[in-house]
Amino acid sequence: MDASEIEPQEGDNLLITNFDRNYTFGDEFISVVRIQERYGYMPVDCGYRKIVALQNECVPTEYGYRKTVIVQGDRERLREAVREALDYARTRNLRVQVNNRVVRDDIRAGVFDVDGLVVIYGGAAL
Repeated sequence: MDASEIEPQEGDNLLITNFDRNYTFGDEFISVVRIQERYGYMPVDCGYRKIVALQNECVPTEYGYRKTVIVQGDRERLREAVREALDYARTRNLRVQVNNRVVRDDIRAGVFDVDGLVVIYGGAAL
């Protein structure tokens, strides 16, 4: 079986991580949040990758969703990324796991529309 015969995997949940402060941009450590489509606890490969920084770089592929959001001092950038991810989860009927306390607080404050989504909290959001 060659690579063209392998069926791409689809996820069953979307993870929004806590802040990762060990991400390097040049020679500086900055804070990022990762959004990853997963099947169970395993990341879905061949996903939609987007790096949001000073420049937007998009590399769409057919399946999955993966995004690294540079949020250093920019809460609105995080909110925009989460809105996009929630819309993606809604269209694909994915459960959303939130491990980020800031995102959890925004959901509870009504900043995000989570109607029709199953949202669970874990990690730092507990």
